[in-house]
Amino acid sequence: VHHHNPLARFIPFGKFASYDQTQNGTFHLHTFLQVLQRNAPWVRSISIYGHQPLYRLAFTEHCAMVDSISICNPPLNKDYNPDYWECCQALVKRNSPRLRSLRLTNCDGKPQSGWGLMTECLQYQNLRSLSLIRGSFKKKRIEIFWRICQNLESLELESVYMRLIPHKPKSSSSADAKNETSLGYSETKEPLPPIDSQEYSQTTTSTNVRLPKMRRLVLNKLFHTEPLQQLDFLISVCPMLKTLEWTLPPVSLPVKEFTDYLAAMTWPELESITIKDARKNMTDEEYEAILRAAPRPLKVLDLPHCRLGTDSFNLLRQNHFKTLTKVNLFQAKNSTLYSSSRPEDDVSEWVQEVLESCPSLKSIVARIITAQDITNGQPWMCHRLEEFQVMIDMEFEERALERGRKRPKYTEDQENKCRAVYRQLGRLHQLKKLDMFHCSWRPGFKVITPPPLELRVGLAQLSGLKDIELISFYGSQDMRMVDLQWMLQHWPHLKEISGGRLSSKRSKTFVNFFVRHFLLESTLLSHGVSVYGYRPMEIIDGLDRVDTGSAALISFMEAVGVTAVYDSDSDCED
Repeated sequence: VHHHNPLARFIPFGKFASYDQTQNGTFHLHTFLQVLQRNAPWVRSISIYGHQPLYRLAFTEHCAMVDSISICNPPLNKDYNPDYWECCQALVKRNSPRLRSLRLTNCDGKPQSGWGLMTECLQYQNLRSLSLIRGSFKKKRIEIFWRICQNLESLELESVYMRLIPHKPKSSSSADAKNETSLGYSETKEPLPPIDSQEYSQTTTSTNVRLPKMRRLVLNKLFHTEPLQQLDFLISVCPMLKTLEWTLPPVSLPVKEFTDYLAAMTWPELESITIKDARKNMTDEEYEAILRAAPRPLKVLDLPHCRLGTDSFNLLRQNHFKTLTKVNLFQAKNSTLYSSSRPEDDVSEWVQEVLESCPSLKSIVARIITAQDITNGQPWMCHRLEEFQVMIDMEFEERALERGRKRPKYTEDQENKCRAVYRQLGRLHQLKKLDMFHCSWRPGFKVITPPPLELRVGLAQLSGLKDIELISFYGSQDMRMVDLQWMLQHWPHLKEISGGRLSSKRSKTFVNFFVRHFLLESTLLSHGVSVYGYRPMEIIDGLDRVDTGSAALISFMEAVGVTAVYDSDSDCED
């Protein structure tokens, strides 16, 4: 590693796990550990995953300039765990004068827990980023939490059990009261009152916790605390907040209270809002209220469960198009263009307008955009776009896919339309993810024709997408080896190709790209490209099963060595 990568920024330590099995391999691991130990003073970031033998962590004794530490899934063995935690705690303590980032995952077991590690950071107060994944806050720990948060700029809490209101101990002395005042917050003796009670309102106004340096807050399903409590006692006390990512438990977002805080300029710097997994879909009126109350033009507005309508989109266009870097239009509905016969096309014009009007855009999510709107629209101006998650419909009503025909035949007009679409995509030189499968379907929706991934219809116009890592398509693709070789030659960072086809009648489905040309798999794998192949998506009224044709296909693909997986990112369950 040292010889071939003298300037390596990242070394995957786990790659050497298999060497422990043989004597020869152990020697190589020992040699590697010696090299790593000699260079330990240069280490700036350490991530420890799972059950690591202590001898592998011996080099950390020589690491004294680390500014980022991550510990994930520590061992649960009672005999081994104390020594493991002693090593981890010594690592944190040794580097606490310059440690700025700490991430703990599943570090809540006995006899030690992540709280001991966090306590080591209190003396120097240099920690700026803290991530706690799957843990819990005991009543006696809340004081440590608030003290650490005073200097944090970024906080991430995921699947954490906690009560945001601290509790006084049973016996409270004057010294305790003095400590409370120095910490900048007051505690309540009684449990938190019901949200709709007058006592709750009084408690809210009497809490003096403030997190003056917090710039980024990520809350992902906090338990034992309701969304309104999270809003009142954690989110609202961050006056310098710029980024909010809020994933709720299966309850509704307190939209009115949230917009009230926005209107009161509680977060004058807030420019990025992401709210996910609210059980109740937000209405167009609620979306519009958030837009009107926003203290400044937004960079990120990602509300997947919001039914954005015409009024909201007009306001989005008026105030936020110039600054938007990420937008989600997946559940948008253009009432002026909506048609029961073509319900999937109503937002296509909006998607085109965003692409041609948002120069800072880096990510867009939407159901569909049609080739007609692309060709009739202006050139796309979002040259910084990195993620494109929109299905492109070529709208070919008569595509030659009869049984026995080897390759589809397109008319001259259809080929020109394909080239026009690829010409627009070719402008996106920073694109990394081209996902044309991101869709949701219901019975009765029209048949979609995806852009053919073939050189003969203009694929070569994507030669400038040197950073592309993922290509995903809906339907089947008929590709030749020359098309595949062109991709591998012009897209050096390509890591994954995936696709699939949906049959509303649940008939047997297949992917021509792999069934007809499955021998191409070896070529892809030899270049480090994953072949996920099939991305089956059930229609909305039958999420409980996969059709037998798909199951047969998956068995066949596995038999010839092609990995078949389900797409977990789609809007509906698989």
